[in-house]
Amino acid sequence: MSKHLFIPVLMFGSLTACGGRGDHVGINSGGGGNSYYKIGKNAAESIAMTAWDNFGHDCRRIPSFVQIVENNMDDVVADLGTKYQGQSAEDFGSGYLDGLSNVLDDVRAQCPEPGMVTKIDQLEQLCRSKL
Repeated sequence: MSKHLFIPVLMFGSLTACGGRGDHVGINSGGGGNSYYKIGKNAAESIAMTAWDNFGHDCRRIPSFVQIVENNMDDVVADLGTKYQGQSAEDFGSGYLDGLSNVLDDVRAQCPEPGMVTKIDQLEQLCRSKL
């Protein structure tokens, strides 16, 4: 299943993964935001939200959601540096982190049970460690 979710990343270009906080505007953004940042953010939001939507926002499916996000992250990390390098790679990665974090925040809000929040928190920590 993760290979199907990985397709949007290949369409946008790939790089890295998982939960950051806040909005980032690239150094060379020209005021409207860096395009590599936007590509990363949009890709992460699309992939994670598609997975969550496919599970019908069912909190009992959090373990499967987490596995899909982890698998996708591994695919993206494996592709690290093959499409972008330097500042472009950093901007894409920052956007990806922020985009995924936005979705994880939504999932946390929908599934506030401590066990589910813990699983999402662990996913976010794992993602940060992969950078």
